[in-house]
Amino acid sequence: MRNLLVFVLVYLERWPDAREQLRLNGPYATSFPWDQVSDDPLGHFLRVRDDIRSAAAGRPPGHPRSERGGRVRSGDH
Repeated sequence: MRNLLVFVLVYLERWPDAREQLRLNGPYATSFPWDQVSDDPLGHFLRVRDDIRSAAAGRPPGHPRSERGGRVRSGDH
């Protein structure tokens, strides 16, 4: 259920709440609901998780992560 909650919080752009739910969820990811928006649910989840972490670090979601040589992604919606 927590993955669905994170999904909804991301949709609502409630980044601090989504980050907290990710913390509580730990390392667990499920295909649902991420498979509803991507053919690669785990990859999509990992990108969303990175975006949430970026937002918490003061960077806008989707911003390249310069501290680790992040990648610029186009069409990651």
